[in-house]
Amino acid sequence: NGPLNENIAPRIRERTSLWLIENVIVDILEKEPILLNKILLRVRQKLWGFDNNEEVEQKNPHIVLNKDQQIDDDDDPMLISRIQDQIPVPNPIVKNIEQHPGDPEQIDQDLLKEIKHSLQNYEYQCDMLQYIWKIIMQISSENAMNITDKLIDALNKYITSQLINLPLNDASFQLKNFLKDSSTPSILTSIQMFEEFVAHTRIKPLFYRLLLHPGVTEEQIDEFMLPICQLARELSNIELVVFFDEVNTSSCLGLFKEMFMDRTLHGSNLPTNIFFTAAINPSIKINHDDISVHRRDYVVHQLPHALENLKVVYGILGSNTLSDYIRKKIEMFTVNSTQNDDRQMPLELYAQGILTQSILRAQEFCEEHLGKVVDSVFD
Repeated sequence: NGPLNENIAPRIRERTSLWLIENVIVDILEKEPILLNKILLRVRQKLWGFDNNEEVEQKNPHIVLNKDQQIDDDDDPMLISRIQDQIPVPNPIVKNIEQHPGDPEQIDQDLLKEIKHSLQNYEYQCDMLQYIWKIIMQISSENAMNITDKLIDALNKYITSQLINLPLNDASFQLKNFLKDSSTPSILTSIQMFEEFVAHTRIKPLFYRLLLHPGVTEEQIDEFMLPICQLARELSNIELVVFFDEVNTSSCLGLFKEMFMDRTLHGSNLPTNIFFTAAINPSIKINHDDISVHRRDYVVHQLPHALENLKVVYGILGSNTLSDYIRKKIEMFTVNSTQNDDRQMPLELYAQGILTQSILRAQEFCEEHLGKVVDSVFD
């Protein structure tokens, strides 16, 4: 996670909780006690388990008339009277929370303290934070539009600053569109912006993988590396890992030599906090008369001499280790339940065993009959 005073870990929920205390409640709402009291009342209803404006109605058991008691216009008035006496009259609707107006400027300090404490200790989940902001927007728009405008502006500045100062924050497409709109956000838009930010902002990864093949061009590698280099420069004290898979199937081996050894890309220095790693297959010489080479488009190449000393040979997994690996992977597979499509269940043990043996035999067949250059089970 990391401390909040660093610009590394986004911790959106925690930072937003503190922002609601300091920039919304203290800086804006506490200066408007009447407005704050109305907001506190609605939040209290939520904390006590009631929906917005929900009213509790005391209900008596409903009396169902049997076939002989159906009331027609021609029925005996005395019978009608007796039946109606059995039908309860609904009690008056009772409010959830009795309000004692008193001084409208007298803030409920106990409730305010409780909410601040919960925000300060990050006790509210994202849905509760969204509810608080929605209520603030609704109540302020009904009572003080000048305060609403101030709140919307504060939210816009807060989200923008978080995306700029915390490079690992990855805004959703919808949030980016909201921020691009030069006009002042509406009340509904501000509620949607808040939700998009706290619920749908993702964290950029620190690990990146690119699967190589002969069709990958230098331009595509440049496009792949551009955002990684930008992020690495913004987070100079964090190491990013870039993994190139099947690197010696590529036609751009000279470019990889430049990145790995010279630490440049087309002559431009790469950030020092990018760690490169790659996976290769053993190179082979093509014999056009050798029918065992079944995929000539997948033939791997000899590495540049400068990269040869960087190789680490891990060898081939033993049969028992390979079997355990495959079995563990298959144990993770799930299928839909026949009784409930929404329920995921693991494969039966019998099916797991059959599938494991089938994969092992297929692997052995490929190694024996199709040559060394084959797709491994790890792909």
